[in-house]
Amino acid sequence: MGAQNYLTNFANMKLIISILFHIAAISSLFAQSEIYEQPLYNATDRRIAHVLDEHVGSSFSNTWNIGSAKKLSGRIYVLEVWLTSPGTSWSKDDMGTMQYRINNALAWLKRTAARYSVDVEFIKGSFHGDGSGVQLDNLPRSYDDCAKMPLLMPRALREIGYADVMQCYNLLTEIGTADNVITLMLINNDGWANANQFSKCHAEYHYRDYFLESVNIFKTDDGEPTTGSTIAHEILHLFGAWDMYGGQVTESAGEWANQNYPNEIMLQVSSQLDDLMISPLTAWLVGLSSEYHDWYWKFKRVER
Repeated sequence: MGAQNYLTNFANMKLIISILFHIAAISSLFAQSEIYEQPLYNATDRRIAHVLDEHVGSSFSNTWNIGSAKKLSGRIYVLEVWLTSPGTSWSKDDMGTMQYRINNALAWLKRTAARYSVDVEFIKGSFHGDGSGVQLDNLPRSYDDCAKMPLLMPRALREIGYADVMQCYNLLTEIGTADNVITLMLINNDGWANANQFSKCHAEYHYRDYFLESVNIFKTDDGEPTTGSTIAHEILHLFGAWDMYGGQVTESAGEWANQNYPNEIMLQVSSQLDDLMISPLTAWLVGLSSEYHDWYWKFKRVER
């Protein structure tokens, strides 16, 4: 009889453990679904979110407070992944030059935030294989290649040991106690730097592979050395900034920006980084300012 009671109690315990495990799993799923957007605790943030929803809705242009890079504030974890094709390697000189430019871009972003009385701290981690880069097949060699390889970053993360982008994000936020996480895919090819930001459109369809936001940075940018200005420009995209030049916006909007904010980093990156600044629009979009102007909507992305 005692043995039977023991077996019954053991079976009940297994059932309870199983139920608790499933409850925990379901709770985890619900918690994960809430991670796409940062909760809005104050009236100013709620107002900005409302205005953006009103003007751009759930489109690719609505990247404010969305994804792993929500606002340019607090502790920001920057994960560098140095990629190279099999049989090739990053040279120490090229890696050193690129690292110097990344550091300059991050320092400029920190100074820019400080001008708005916002504190930013960057925490960095780096994967570079044996010191010459993580070897990965089929690396992009152009902007067009990047467009055809939207899952390059998840593929690179799996190569360095992460199961998926959400595991990487969760581990880095825990290790770095970070408010935001971004990844830099440093590609040992010539190309054209570009950003992969998470938008309201992505959140609506739960595109988990896009949640962890990334920048593809090439060793050379369209044949020229990649500059700190370009790196800072692309990182700002991850925090919600819009391009302000003709082609991405209307030609008339680009001309207006040239007349009113010629040194805006989202308009041009040909000047030295220290000669560039951000306009009220960029400050508003990346969470540095609540200053609002109706002219912002000139720069809604031109849908193709």
